[in-house]
Amino acid sequence: MHSFLRLTKFLSSNHLIDFFGRLNGIHLSPDPATRLFYLKRSGSFLRDINSRTSETIPENARVDCMPAPYPNRTKEECERRGCLWDLPSQVYQSCPMCFFPRKSGYISTSSIGNTIKLEKYDDVENPFGTNISPIFFTWNTIANTTLNIRIGPSQRLAIND
Repeated sequence: MHSFLRLTKFLSSNHLIDFFGRLNGIHLSPDPATRLFYLKRSGSFLRDINSRTSETIPENARVDCMPAPYPNRTKEECERRGCLWDLPSQVYQSCPMCFFPRKSGYISTSSIGNTIKLEKYDDVENPFGTNISPIFFTWNTIANTTLNIRIGPSQRLAIND
């Protein structure tokens, strides 16, 4: 086998690839006749599809930002909610087109002992209602056999142990 073929992977470019980055001396050479990219097998590359590289989320890890029933699934509506829009590849055709960015939900703002204080991100609209903020994540062990976990606002409605 020719040495070039042993060092190369062939990737089809059926969907739009906006950006390829160069890392570790990777050489990319597109072939316009067959629409294939030739990448050296020993390197790695960045691929960014319709979003910033820092926001790209693997298709198999995306959480739907517009769950059913939303008949008006458009890129504009998705972006109005603060979410990301990307058409699925042929590999993951069932992944959501409109999905939450990495920075969504809650972020840990402080921690004392076995309690973590979480505050919500304001950038993304929650399709399930209004987020409570702040919330507290608390855990305790009972007799070294049971794990007691509480998630909620402060100690509201908590029964003392």
